[in-house]
This record gives sequence, structure tokens and C-alpha cells, in this order.
Amino acid sequence: MNTASVDLSRPGNHLSGPVSLFSHATREPFMGVYHPRTRAGVAHWADPAELPAKKVWSWGADADGRDWRKPCPTTTAPRSRIQAGLFRNQETYGFLDPQETVRFRESWLARAGDLGFVRVTPDAVLNVERASEKEAASR
Repeated sequence: MNTASVDLSRPGNHLSGPVSLFSHATREPFMGVYHPRTRAGVAHWADPAELPAKKVWSWGADADGRDWRKPCPTTTAPRSRIQAGLFRNQETYGFLDPQETVRFRESWLARAGDLGFVRVTPDAVLNVERASEKEAASR
């Protein structure tokens, strides 16, 4: 939720221009996006001690956001982009000295044909939800 109580977890609610959400120093090792209508998404996992920053970006679903999607050859649907990295924002950067290396482990996992996700590991994407017996039988 933003300060206007808009649920920004759904790109269709991004009606006030582009949305850029950063997280730095979270304890959660995963993030991702999932589209319920297409039942597809992508999840990212990394040890927060190695990659502490996460970002979700959307052009928005307002008129300007729709204009940005027009050149996209595959779809004009709302789009989200996720990124992960070492720094707290895009304005921060660093240089490597000669012979210096930076190592980290990350996993990108595709998600399809399911009901979203609530937890991600380097090897799996998990969704768990409570449903009545009738709801569970109808799935």
C-alpha cells in the first residue's frame, strides 16, 4: 500500500504514473512478480547478505504508461520489471580495482500454471493458501 492506500502489488492499480519501489537490507531472500490472468511470473532468490537490494518497476496503467507500452511488439498489457543488486538505489555505484572480484549467488525462477507464490528458495517456488474442501476440490 502506498500513502494513498492504493495496493501497488497489482500493476493495474498503477494509475498515477510509473511506480519504482526499492527495498534495501530486507531479511527476505526473495521477490517476484506474478500475473493472475496469465498465470505466469518470475521469482528471484538471493542471500540478502550478498545482494541486499531489490527493485520493482512498472510504467503504470495510466495514459502515459499505456503510451510507453505501444512500441512493445508482444503485448500492450501492463508490465513489471524486477531487479536485484548490491546497491541501495540506481544512483549508487562502485568500481572494481584491478584484479578485484565480487561474487554472489542468485537464482531466477519462472513461474507458470499455478496460483502465485509465497516463498522462494534457490531451487523452488512455493504457493500455500488456505481453502475450504469445496474450493480445493474445484481446482
